[in-house]
Order: sequence, then structure tokens, then C-alpha cells
Amino acid sequence: MKEKLVIGRLFKRSFIIIQIVLYPLFGWIFYTLIMNSIKNTTFITSTPYALMQMKIALIVILIVGFIMAIPGYGTKQIISIDHQRFRYCSAEGLIAKYQQFINILFNQEQNYEVNIALNDIKKITLIYSDIYMLWSQKGHSIIFNIDLKDGTLMKIQPDNLYLDKKNCLEGIEFMEKCGIQVNDPYHLKDALRNEEISFAEYIEKVRKDNED
Repeated sequence: MKEKLVIGRLFKRSFIIIQIVLYPLFGWIFYTLIMNSIKNTTFITSTPYALMQMKIALIVILIVGFIMAIPGYGTKQIISIDHQRFRYCSAEGLIAKYQQFINILFNQEQNYEVNIALNDIKKITLIYSDIYMLWSQKGHSIIFNIDLKDGTLMKIQPDNLYLDKKNCLEGIEFMEKCGIQVNDPYHLKDALRNEEISFAEYIEKVRKDNED
């Protein structure tokens, strides 16, 4: 039996390092192309100081663009389960996104907003909700309703839109093997297990069947 299983995937450290290396390269190419295209224009030749101002402005834009791009590498939500604890990293908020980026880059453990002992969990109930994307596209997200033994209720709704169904199913089954009671009133594990249709299609089919 595995010692640990993670639902969801973070950006790989190697991918981030490659992006960090490529950004200055493409930035320099972009900078060179822009400078070569404007340095001989009438405005620049008649006002030489403008060229230096353009150089400074372009460098600032590239640096700010890099700083603004960094949070994009720290937007992944994950659930980590081992034989002792249930952890959830949401990466919500700009600071959390930067922190996740830094943790990946330096191969450090992520900061988990939820970190509870398995012995404190009474049961987990799987439900779903609708999510709407660009162009009015509709998807569905799995919600983990966690019922703790002290009476506390917690709702975790990771971004399942890009999660691999097999990975999510393995994570849920791993929870059960670790002794967590998982209630599945909507048979969402069947939806994750079904390789013939997507998770969203399964949910819509269930809804249609219930209406008929």
C-alpha cells in the first residue's frame, strides 16, 4: 500500500526552471526587435533622449511582466493524504500563489490551509456542484464535505476541472483504505471510474435520468 497519495498536480520544478530561463531569452529577442524597429524612425533620430526612455520603459514592462507571470505557476489546488493526515492546499490569494511558486522552485513542502489528523475525521461525503467557465461552458466540481468527530463541518471544493479522473478516484479509494468512511450518495466514484464518458457528461446523464 502506498504511503502517500496526492489528488491533483502541481507544476513540475523542471518546467518552472525552464520557463525562468526562457523568459529572459524571449524578452531579449522582443526587446531587440522593438529597438531595431524604432531606432531609425524620424521621431527617435530627432529626439535622441527618447530612445533611452523607450529602452527603460520596455525593460520595466518586461520585468513587471515576469513578476506578474510568477503567480500563474502557483495556482494549483491539491489534496494530500497519508496514513496520518489529510491536507489541502488551495493556493488562494496572491501571496499564497507566490508562496506555492517558491515552494515548488526550492523543492519545499507546500503550505496547507487544511491539515487534520485522519483520526479526527468521522466521515467524508462526496457531492458535486456546477461551475461555469468562459464562453458559458459548464462543468462540474467534486466537493468533499468533511464531518469531524468534534462536530465541525468543512467543505473542500478543489478545482476538479483539470484533474485526471483516475488520479481523483485513486485518491478517494486511498482515503477509504486509510480507514476514512466515504459516503457517495451520487455515485461519483462510478463517474470517475467510467472511461466512456466525461465526468460532466455523467452528471448530466444522472440528472436527466432522475427527471424522467
